[in-house]
Amino acid sequence: MQGVEISSFASSHANANGIPTFNGSLLEAKFPDSHFDVISLVEVIEHLEQPQLVFSELSRILKPGGLLLLQTANFEAWQAKDAGSAYHYYMPGHVFYYSDALLKKILTEKGFDRFISYFGVDFPLSAKLLKSRGNFRKLSDYLQWFRIGYYHFRSKWKKEGFPMTSSHVLYSFRSR
Repeated sequence: MQGVEISSFASSHANANGIPTFNGSLLEAKFPDSHFDVISLVEVIEHLEQPQLVFSELSRILKPGGLLLLQTANFEAWQAKDAGSAYHYYMPGHVFYYSDALLKKILTEKGFDRFISYFGVDFPLSAKLLKSRGNFRKLSDYLQWFRIGYYHFRSKWKKEGFPMTSSHVLYSFRSR
């Protein structure tokens, strides 16, 4: 296991807790070719500048047959389209926005040939409900489960071939 973290505080904390973590950017880390079996970027890729260099680096450091997991908003989804410029995912720190199709196009050019897309997320509703319960302070807080449940089920629906919600996880496998 190896982390990359731009925050010196976060990387120091990780290292102190036994998780080897490079302090800096992915492009500065200089990992060897074909070093990793799995690379996971959960809510990260939209923050990274120089996407062509980043995707080339991810391909270079991932072993053939390796898995790249990306979680980011899918801007082809109706949630993003309907909200337009008011979409909540437009925020400081997000420098690039992706769709499922765009990510697959970029990754295909970088040597990836097999993809599994999860619209919504790839974990069950029960996990979402249990996680949210940790923030509850009063009985009425459990009413949030209706909103969470509705969003979860809505994330499984499509309209005109596009997902209703923008939650998105992409599993990408490097062929070469």
